[in-house]
Amino acid sequence: WSGRGTLVWDDAWAYDVATRPFTDDLRYWSGVVAAARPRRVLDLGCGTGRLSLPIAREGRRSEPGFRLVGLDRSEPFLAAARERLRLEAPELGATVTFVHGDMADFSLGERFDLIVLGYNNLGYLVEPEQRVGCVRAIRRHLAVDGRLAIDLHLPD
Repeated sequence: WSGRGTLVWDDAWAYDVATRPFTDDLRYWSGVVAAARPRRVLDLGCGTGRLSLPIAREGRRSEPGFRLVGLDRSEPFLAAARERLRLEAPELGATVTFVHGDMADFSLGERFDLIVLGYNNLGYLVEPEQRVGCVRAIRRHLAVDGRLAIDLHLPD
């Protein structure tokens, strides 16, 4: 994201080249899902599904009826995520849905047991009003006793 609310990059292939090899966080997210045992997960800033699919696999192991919604602002990223789901995890087709939306202000009309802000996604919201909007939208979408899990990279 730029400071003006526009996308810095929107190339799903380049994004995957840069991010797909990174897997160090997958064990953490698997542990979060195993501990929380959510039935409904919202993956904010889901990108091309790098976290969504492993989270969905773990969720289905823990909870019957598990469902994951991945939200992203980039249509090319969402198209790549849907293609990745179709090719790499067709068994999750009824479990995972990817939707277009801005994590700084979204309304999905449902509540989630776990909302995930992974891979430093909160850091992409550079304007204070974007961060406040995101937190407000998260609060509207958290189920009673729902959990928010955030992964932030701290600069060295």
